[in-house]
Order: sequence, then structure tokens, then C-alpha cells
Amino acid sequence: AVQYSRIRTGSSLADKRFWLEAACFKAPRCLADCMLSLGWEAATASLHVRVHLRAMFYANPDSSWAGSLSRLPYKPISRSRKTGRLRIQKTARKRLMETVNVICMKWGTKYDAEYVNKLHSMVKRHLTRPFRFVCLTDDNQGFDEGIESFPLINLDIPNGPERGWDKLTTFSSPLYDLQGQALFVDLDVVIVDNIDCFFDFDAEFPIIKDWVKKDVTGNSSVYRFTVNKHANILEYFRKNHHQVRQQVRNEQEYLSWYVSEHADLTYWPDNWCRSFKYHCNQRGLKSWLQPPQQPVDAKIIVFHGNPNPPDAIAGRSGKWYRKVLPTPWVAEHWA
Repeated sequence: AVQYSRIRTGSSLADKRFWLEAACFKAPRCLADCMLSLGWEAATASLHVRVHLRAMFYANPDSSWAGSLSRLPYKPISRSRKTGRLRIQKTARKRLMETVNVICMKWGTKYDAEYVNKLHSMVKRHLTRPFRFVCLTDDNQGFDEGIESFPLINLDIPNGPERGWDKLTTFSSPLYDLQGQALFVDLDVVIVDNIDCFFDFDAEFPIIKDWVKKDVTGNSSVYRFTVNKHANILEYFRKNHHQVRQQVRNEQEYLSWYVSEHADLTYWPDNWCRSFKYHCNQRGLKSWLQPPQQPVDAKIIVFHGNPNPPDAIAGRSGKWYRKVLPTPWVAEHWA
């Protein structure tokens, strides 16, 4: 009871994580109530908590609180043949501790090193797995410690398309020395919650579903892939770029079409990635009276087009027909 009270009233997320770990070993039956009171992301922020919660789920699959765990693509426990007791598999702990990759790209002068440093800082706060943070760039001056940088890969297309298509070079094989799962994230995003779920999500190629288009088109601000597995995406474009650019408007339309035709295109849950323009900023006259609101349960806020995060913080819309009031919660997270 004392631990449960401390978990509910902890002054910080770190306090709550500590007492949740204690509850794993001292009072595991309280974990269900703790998880419900804190929210799923807070309850799973610790490795020990994640493993034990998953073990509890498979021991009691009919529990009403276990729905969030049923999406896991693997089972982290087994039953001992000798004693019949459930035990946590070593492979489960190993998988949770595998190093993953977070990749971004920077070219030209539109975004400076501050954007890369801010994204790295947000990932450090909101990703509990071991990770490598990699920026493919033509200028790594001013990058913080812990950011790995590699030169941009050439598309190898004479008189090639605008630089946005360079994002397809993330599918180069080899991609320097990277291996395993990679989450690509655009620079103009704000991470507001834990993003472990983007690596737990059971899918071959998940991407944001475009908020406007009704076809298969995804928004490539956030997508996940296995490094060295999708080289055909880049090779097809190199061989057929004239035809492709006549059929689609930009790289994310091509990427969505190709993956839907030749692999398994999947979309993130709707609430994970939200648009600042469509889901945060107020509409019409309300935009002059109320500041943009942070969506409930969102993980990543995407700033496509205008405004960018610094504009939202200062209350600049970038368009004469759109009003954006100063947005303090963006400043809190974009740091």
C-alpha cells in the first residue's frame, strides 16, 4: 500500500519508475493498478517493469489490463518443464537491450545544427533502449557529443530531382556500418512522449498515414525499416526515375506506393504521430483566442510545412491566412 501510494504521488517520473521496479519484486499484484493509474508509457519506462508486465500478461492473458501487451510480436516467458513455473527467457531481455538506430538527415541551410541537437536530446529523453543516433549530412559542424554523422549518399542521377528525394538513400545497402532496426525521423518534429513503442510495433514497414490523402500515401516524417533489407526501393528509383516522377509528386508518395506493392506497408496508430497544423492549432477565429493544444496520447508532433517548432514557440505561423499563438508546451519539449 505504501509503495502504491508513492507510485501514484511521486513527484517525478523517475520516482514513479523507481517504485514501479520495487513493486515488480515486492508486490507484483499491484502492478496492474499502478499501470492503470500512471498510464502505459510511464509503467513501461523501465526494463524490469516491461519484462515483468509481459510475463504477467502471458500468465494471465484474460486480465482486463493486459490489452496493450497483446500487440507484442514475441513471448518473453516460457514454462519450466520440471517445475511448471513461468520464467523470463534470456532472449527477451536480449531483445529489449538490442541497439536500435535513429536516423535523420540534414542538408543545405534550411535547418541548422540546433535542429539535430534538439532531436538527439529528445530521443535521449524518450527512448529507453540502447540506440545509435545517426545524421546523414553535408555539414556536421556544431553537432553535440553522441551524434554520429556520415556523408550524404549520392542518388547517382544526372540532373537529379530536388533534395527531398535524397531520403531514399536511407535504403542503401550497405548503409555504412548500421545494422538492425532503424527509425527515420525528420528534423522538424517534436517528441512529447516515450517512443519505445515505435520499435515494439509489429510491422515490416510502418509509416505515418497521410492526414489528407485517401490512397496508400504515407507521411515519411517517421518510418521504420530494417537496414539493408529494402535496397530495391532505391534501385528501382534510380533505374526508373523519369517515369516515377511523372506518376508521383514527391518521395513519400513513391515510397508508399512501392512498399505497398512489393512489401508490407503498415501505418502507425493514428494518435502516435500528429500534425501541428491539423491536430494542434485552433481553427478559424479560435486560433486568435486559444493557443495550440497538445493532443492526448500523441508521441510525436510533426511540423510539416509552416510553422516550424521555433515559429510555434514564438507565435509565428509563416502564412498570412493562419494564426498561431505562442505555444509554451512546444518550447518545453523542443529542448
